Amino acid sequence: MHAALRALYDQTLTIYRDDERILGAWEFGSLGKGTGDEFSDVDPVFVVRDEDFVRVDAELRPLFERLGARVALWWPEGFNSDDIKNYAILFEVGSELLQYDMTIAKVCSVRGGFGRRLLTQAGGVEVLFDKAGVIAETLAANPTPRYEPTSLRWDIDHYWVYVYIHVKYARRGDVWRLRYTVQTLFQIHMTVLHALYPGAYWGWWPWSVKHVLSPEERAGLEVYFEGGDAPALVDAIGRASQVFARDARRAAAACGVEYPADLEAAVWAYGARHAAGGGQA
Repeated sequence: MHAALRALYDQTLTIYRDDERILGAWEFGSLGKGTGDEFSDVDPVFVVRDEDFVRVDAELRPLFERLGARVALWWPEGFNSDDIKNYAILFEVGSELLQYDMTIAKVCSVRGGFGRRLLTQAGGVEVLFDKAGVIAETLAANPTPRYEPTSLRWDIDHYWVYVYIHVKYARRGDVWRLRYTVQTLFQIHMTVLHALYPGAYWGWWPWSVKHVLSPEERAGLEVYFEGGDAPALVDAIGRASQVFARDARRAAAACGVEYPADLEAAVWAYGARHAAGGGQA
């Protein structure tokens, strides 16, 4: 972490530890998961007494400016409500532009709203302080969610439906629809891989790819990001589908779900009959 960001982070923690309106705080970003590095920003959530929330919110930007932050952007997150506020704050230090993601949440949000989700489904947090025990109480009542294979067969079928659809797009030579197909197939592949790591954090795929998957699994996913024109995209989808078939069979076996081998075979046969460049669908 940049030294200037660390200094600002430590200052805000010190101030809020001494503020009776602030009951607790946790870090849910890469620092909270123990995977931070020199480029990491900060993502603390501060628990505010419900009755003091509006006033604390109004004081946030003046606080940062009083601490010497030259604010370039103060951006409210789209999920903001009367119970929780997040601001992406970009501030300038010399030639650097640094980011501080500041969240404040009412006690009611931590116990039963979006704040609870940030606490219990973030894949690991660091509790910074907990004056009233609200954070400990919420964590105890909400164990880390695990993957449930209830939709695994549906997800696998979903993948093969889109492989079928990609053949039609390939026959058209429609590069934009092919790119959409690649994006869709990648997201489904990530969902199915979660079945192999049911207790792992899966809320943000770049983190999961880097910190959960094996080198071999990461290499298989790289195929989705190859290619630019239609023939290259078609080739990438074909190779990615082979990787998916391997991973999906493993996931199905691990979860005791029947793998749709007949569906896979039918889609492969359809693709073989209509190779890329086969004219209009």
